[in-house]
Amino acid sequence: MDSPLTPDLPTPTAVLPHAAPLRLLDRLLDLDSHGLRASGRVDPRQPFWRDGRVGGWIGVEYMTQAIAAWLACQAKAEPPQVALRRIEHYQSLSAALPPGPLEVVIRHLGRDAEGRERFACRLQGVLTPLAEAELAVAVEPPLEAIGSK
Repeated sequence: MDSPLTPDLPTPTAVLPHAAPLRLLDRLLDLDSHGLRASGRVDPRQPFWRDGRVGGWIGVEYMTQAIAAWLACQAKAEPPQVALRRIEHYQSLSAALPPGPLEVVIRHLGRDAEGRERFACRLQGVLTPLAEAELAVAVEPPLEAIGSK
């Protein structure tokens, strides 16, 4: 990120429409005009917890929530509606996400030919990378219409 850890960032509760337990992000750690770094947790209280674990595919939801949080922070007024439209690439480095803390890092890559906003995403455990992806989302209203704070 371009700037150091910023203490006055909004909470995920303020920028995401999700309520607990579906809100997977705990804190926004760093934010700039190109991306965001956020923290979350994997624990048994999550609705995705099955047989003592959370499937690696849930990493996409952590990433999508980080994208929605970044877009909401870019908006001057109401946060935009965000819908995952395309998974260009998703690689989970394990079949399950381990219990405990994790970080999500997203970087805005620009707009594709169909008008979707593209993002490079990474999910990181305490000591190991967990997943990486390139995702494309539909944003309504479009990113240029929501302005920039």
